[in-house]
Amino acid sequence: MLDKLKILYKDDDTSDEEYELYLEMAGSEIISYLDPLSTQNKDMLLIQYEMQQLKLAIALLSRRGAESQQSHNENSISRSYIVDLLSKDILKGVSPYGRLLGMTHDNTN
Repeated sequence: MLDKLKILYKDDDTSDEEYELYLEMAGSEIISYLDPLSTQNKDMLLIQYEMQQLKLAIALLSRRGAESQQSHNENSISRSYIVDLLSKDILKGVSPYGRLLGMTHDNTN
C-alpha cells in the first residue's frame, strides 16, 4: 500500500517511514470506527477498506501544511482544517460492526 500512497501523494520531503506512519494512523482510525472492541486480526479487517485507508492517510498528510486549512488566526495561532470534515466523509464508506453486549449464545435447550 506504501507504493500506492507514494503515487497518490508525491512529496520529496516525506520519507517512507513517515508514509508508513500515516498509513498506520489511518488504519487505526478506521479500526476504531469499525470495531474498537475487536479481537480479530486488524490487518484482515482493513483489507476491504484499503481505499478509505489511502484517502484518510492522504487527508492526514495534507493536514501537515496550509493546503487544507479552513481558517487561520495569526496572533492567537488558531487553525481549523477541512480535513476533519473530509475524514468523516471518508469514514462514511466504512460499515461499523455491531453486537449486543451482555448476550450469550446457549444451545443447551
